[in-house]
Amino acid sequence: MQEYGFLNSNGTDFSRTPWIEQPTIIWRAVARGIGSLPKSADWGAAERRDRAQERLLRGQGPLVRAMVDRTLASTRRYLALKERCSLLMSEDSYHMHRIATQLGQHLVALGALEEAEDVFCLALEEIQQLFESELSTDEARHLVAERRAVLEADASIEPPEIIYGEWQPASHRPSAPKYGELHGIGASPGSALGCARVVMDPSAVPVDVRSTDILIVPFTDVGWMPLFSGIGGIVTEHGGQLSHSAIVAREFGVPAVIGVERATRLIRDGQAIRIDGALGVVHLT
Repeated sequence: MQEYGFLNSNGTDFSRTPWIEQPTIIWRAVARGIGSLPKSADWGAAERRDRAQERLLRGQGPLVRAMVDRTLASTRRYLALKERCSLLMSEDSYHMHRIATQLGQHLVALGALEEAEDVFCLALEEIQQLFESELSTDEARHLVAERRAVLEADASIEPPEIIYGEWQPASHRPSAPKYGELHGIGASPGSALGCARVVMDPSAVPVDVRSTDILIVPFTDVGWMPLFSGIGGIVTEHGGQLSHSAIVAREFGVPAVIGVERATRLIRDGQAIRIDGALGVVHLT
């Protein structure tokens, strides 16, 4: 907690509650680990990586080998830096969360807001005006209610991966998958058969999640890390082979299918599914 308590379910969103204030995700991870044998720290990942690299370079000349070695070294270096940047952004977000929460608590004490979290629905200038009595309590509360309604309405909008030209936001009803299959990107090899657990927030993961369960999530970042050690597989709606979900799944030896559009809506919680982390296919049963 002292070292990583600043993390939350979405590192760049400083309105989210950090672990240090709501340690549920950590205690549940501890509870899931009680009585279970620790997994090996390796899982054969190094051997698989070396074999794949040898297959890639087989029959190639020294120039190609040198280029591949240089590219791999650069990729590993910058992936590590990418994760480091994500961690620093999360820590920065935590400090902004503390400041905003303190401002919210002061405004509640003054009777200007009903809840400290209402401060996240106001712009910085509006908060300053509220402290200086340039914005009335009624006006502030009206803004908060109005913006909460907008956030709730926007939650049903699913933007495409790429937006170009003019795009009109609209709510979408998820259509039933054809042939009982959903397709994404094979990000971490291996197959898993289990029970789907649809999770939108890592702190809401049930304590009884087991290695026979497959998490269905919108995405993951560093704040989701404690979940990977006790699951059978993972399916995400967003990301690619170099996304956080894919990298961590490979490190933990967990089969993963990434980039399955509307997975959290098309897959029912508790549904039996089978995933193929090499082909990027989710079979629904």
